[in-house]
Formats: sequence, C-alpha cells, structure tokens
Amino acid sequence: QGCFINHRDYQNNQITRIGELHVASSGNIKGSYYYETDADSNMSIGESGNGSNFTAGGSIGIDNSIGAGGSTVHTGGWVKYVDDTMNYVKQKWVEQIGGQLCYYIIQPYSSNGDAYDGTLTPPSNPWGNCASAPYEARINPGGSWDALNSKSVTLMWAFSAFGLFQGSGSTGYQTTNRISYQDNGSSNTYVCGGGGSPGDVQGSPVIYNNPN
Repeated sequence: QGCFINHRDYQNNQITRIGELHVASSGNIKGSYYYETDADSNMSIGESGNGSNFTAGGSIGIDNSIGAGGSTVHTGGWVKYVDDTMNYVKQKWVEQIGGQLCYYIIQPYSSNGDAYDGTLTPPSNPWGNCASAPYEARINPGGSWDALNSKSVTLMWAFSAFGLFQGSGSTGYQTTNRISYQDNGSSNTYVCGGGGSPGDVQGSPVIYNNPN
C-alpha cells in the first residue's frame, strides 16, 4: 500500500548554518561569502515512525528556492560561521487504504537567502598557515580569488527544527554561491585547504586565508 501526506506543520525563519568564512589577520584583505540564486545547500531529512525520536534518513537539496540572495563581507582576522534562515515542514504520512500511520518527516523546503554572520567560531587553519597546507594559492596585491566548483564541509549542527530534529548540511561553492577574497594591500596573501575533488584549493571543503 502506498502512503500519502495527511497533514503538514510549518516552522519558518529558522537559523540554519550554511558555511564558514575565514579572513586573514591582515586588515588589507577582504573576504566575502555570497549565498545567491543558484545556491545548492544539501540538508538532512529527519524520519520518525511515531512523531518523536527523529533520526537522519536521507537528504534534500535546496536549489533555486531563495530570493535575491545575501552576503557577508569582512576584513582583519574574521573567522565565523555563516548563517541563513530556512523554512521547515513536518509531514505526517498515512496509508492510502486504512489511514494507518506510515511515518513522519521533517525537512527544509526553502531558504530566505539572507546570509549573515553567525555567532560561533569554526576551527582555525589546522596547519597553522597556508604555507604548510596541502594546497595553496597566492593572491597578489590588488588581486582577487574565488572559491568555485567544490562542496563545503558538512556541518554536523546545521539546524534544529520543531524541537525534534537537529540536522546536518553542506553548501557548495558555485558561480554565484562562493567565497571571494580581494587583496587591497601591498603584500601577498594566500588561500589554502586540504583539497578534495578536484584535488586542489578549489576542491577543499574549507577555504582558509592567511598572510603567509
């Protein structure tokens, strides 16, 4: 027998962690996190057989569902998570014949696209500086660099919905959803990471920024 959605509850405008921004301690570097119209957040889905004790069961992409988009821009040693507000739904699924309960699902259904500064600090560069990292790219004075075409680290606490499910999530860096750096000083700065797919700075799940 198939199941169908019998009831929906909504919880909107919930703080959701989408990424992190690391900016070098030099005051001449500007780091920006853009979360715009082609953002590709991937968030976990909570499942339950009785409406409580939700556990992760799959994931859902939040694509092209946001507004004009948002950004956060900083200089001088800024290291913080980046947050967004997303909207969540709790669905009750029942059998088409007989109406017996099948399961409950909690999942995000859209993003408001308003990237802003989180209040918590992610771990700093695990190698101490970019010179020691597996992959490094230089930004010349007056130059810039964008993180594109990679999938960011999965944030194990990304959201809490209905007081029943704490989910995880990740957001990739695409053409419009990206981390960007601009060197406005007179010395080189660097971006770096552990690599990924592709095996270079661009493929790193976290992008770090250091003066050396």
